[in-house]
Amino acid sequence: MMECEWNALHLWRPCPQMLLSQLYHPAVSEQHPSFDKLPAKERELVAALHRQYDRWSHKLYFKHGLPGRLIAALNDFDWANKVASCMMIPNPYSKSFPFNRCNLDWWCEFCAYLKGQDLLKKYADAWEPDAWYEMVISLSVPLSPADPDHDSMNDAWDAMEAILKRLKEENHMQGYVGWLEIKVHSFWPCARCTPHIHVLLRCDHQPDLAVFTEITNEVWGKWRPCPEPDLFGDWYKKLCRDTALLAIPDLFLEPVKSEAHFYELLQYIKPIDLFGPYHRGYHEARAAGQVEQFHQEVRGFFNSLPMETTNIQKRWDKKAKRCRPMLVTRRRFLYAGNCHGSSSCPLGLEMALRRTQEHQEAIRTKVEMAKEAEEKRRQAGESQPFE
Repeated sequence: MMECEWNALHLWRPCPQMLLSQLYHPAVSEQHPSFDKLPAKERELVAALHRQYDRWSHKLYFKHGLPGRLIAALNDFDWANKVASCMMIPNPYSKSFPFNRCNLDWWCEFCAYLKGQDLLKKYADAWEPDAWYEMVISLSVPLSPADPDHDSMNDAWDAMEAILKRLKEENHMQGYVGWLEIKVHSFWPCARCTPHIHVLLRCDHQPDLAVFTEITNEVWGKWRPCPEPDLFGDWYKKLCRDTALLAIPDLFLEPVKSEAHFYELLQYIKPIDLFGPYHRGYHEARAAGQVEQFHQEVRGFFNSLPMETTNIQKRWDKKAKRCRPMLVTRRRFLYAGNCHGSSSCPLGLEMALRRTQEHQEAIRTKVEMAKEAEEKRRQAGESQPFE
C-alpha cells in the first residue's frame, strides 16, 4: 500500500449524517463531544429542545424528560420544529394562556397533558356509579409499516370507528368519548406498532361482552378499505372491495372501577412512547454491529407516519375555487351521543364554563377526595385478615 493511500484510509472521518446515525440520540446535547460535528439542522433542534426543557422541567409536562422528543427530532420527524417551539413563543391573542401550543398531543407532553386535563374538566361532573365502562379496540398482532402488504393504520382505525358507530346505532350505549393511540413495540429488527382506540362508554344498562364481540367480528369481517371513486378511479374502488383486513381485532371491555378510576381514565392522554423500543433496539443493533441499519428503521417509521395518520378528504380550495382531494390530519378524539356537544342533553361542559377558575378548583378538590377515598378502601382491604 502506498503511503498516500495509507494516510487517506486512516484520516477518513464519517460525514455528519453518518455520525448522527451512530450516536445514541437521547444522550445528544450541546455538551456532547460530537455535537459540533452534527448537521446544522439537528444542532438547532437539539439546542431548542434543551432550552424548552430548561424552562419547563419543573412542570408535570416533562416528567418523562427529553428522550422521545430527541428521538423524533433526530430522525426526520416533519413537525420537530413545531414541537420544539411549543410553549416557547408568546401568544399575542390570549392573556390567560401566554404561550402558543403546537397541539401535537401525539408527540408533545405539554399538549397531551393539557388535553387530558381538559377532558377531565369537561366530563368529571358526569360521573355516576355503574354508568361508565372502559373499552379498548386493538389488534391481536402488531402492524409493520415497512411491509408493503400490511394493513395501514388508517384502515384499522376506520374499521374501529365503524364498530363504534354500529354499537351506537344499535343503542348499546348512550354515548362515548374516545381517542386514538399508537403503541410502538419495537424498532429492531423492524418497526412494529399497534393502532388502537380507548373509549369511555356511557351506558344505561350493563353491556354484554358477547354481543360486543359478535358485532366487532361482524363489522371487521365485512370491512373493506374503500376511498371515494372520483378520488382514485373506479378501478381502485373495485380493487379495495376485494381486499379485506388481514389483522384480527382484540376487544377489551370492563366497568370503570371507581370514581378515582374514572378521573384517571379521562386524563389518560399520552404521547407515543418512543424511548422504550428505541433504547432496546439501539443496544441490540449495536451488539450486532448494525446501528446505521437500526436508525434507517427508525427514520422509516417517521417517514411512513404522514400517510398512516392522515386521511384524503374533499376540501374547498380557495385559489382553485373548487373542491379537490387533500391530505388532512386524522382527528384523534371521537365524541357521540350524549357525550357530544350537539346532544340535546350533553354531559360535557362548554369550554367557557370548564375553563373558569371556580370550576377548575372544584374539579381539583373532587379528584383529590376521590383519590383519598380510593386509598382508604385499598388500605381497608389490605388490613382484612385472610379466612
